[in-house]
Amino acid sequence: MEYTILPNGDKTMLIGRHYVRVSNAFLQSKKILMSDKNPSNQSLVEGMERVKNQAENKA
Repeated sequence: MEYTILPNGDKTMLIGRHYVRVSNAFLQSKKILMSDKNPSNQSLVEGMERVKNQAENKA
């Protein structure tokens, strides 16, 4: 999970990226970007929203 928090006026913009690393039989690995629209990622999206809200409250 990679994320960036940026100020946007009186609000905060949160950019989050969820990656999954996969490897094949030849030990080659690749990082795949997952969609935030995937229902299985809902808890990650909610966690990112909490981080964003905490940053706004501290500002």
